[in-house]
Amino acid sequence: MADERPRVGDPKRPVGRRVAAGVVVVVLLASVVGSVVGFFADRTRHRSRFVAFESPIVCRGLSQVPLPYGTVESCRVVGHTVSYLGEPDVSLYVLLDTSAGLACLRVDYRNTDAGRQFRSTAVEVATAPGRALTGTDRSRLDHDIRSRGGVSRQRWTVDYGDG
Repeated sequence: MADERPRVGDPKRPVGRRVAAGVVVVVLLASVVGSVVGFFADRTRHRSRFVAFESPIVCRGLSQVPLPYGTVESCRVVGHTVSYLGEPDVSLYVLLDTSAGLACLRVDYRNTDAGRQFRSTAVEVATAPGRALTGTDRSRLDHDIRSRGGVSRQRWTVDYGDG
């Protein structure tokens, strides 16, 4: 009786090991992709909630900071950006109408994943991202920045957090 076992290189040889290795690679790849997608989805959810919570109260925090623009007559959030891999975690853009004219501040938040121990600082910027400002606000802001001698590069601490 002839030997019926397949020989090496024989097209009838079972490919079980290759299939098993392929399945393992696919499962590992799916696990990695799922983890990465979950990581970004969790950060998106968390930071979106943070923006929704902090936007209405950022002006209250800025009112406690000695800004060089004089009396603040009005304050409104005009935009935000969210970073998923770098610093800062979240930035809110705030338009202040002050006795020294309009000023646009970027309030940067760090450590937002640490609960109430986040830190926030503010710095003046020339404009807000995208189309957050109307044409009238943008031209008035440009004029007011020029009349103050340019954008201030000073950074102010808004909130040290509870930690």
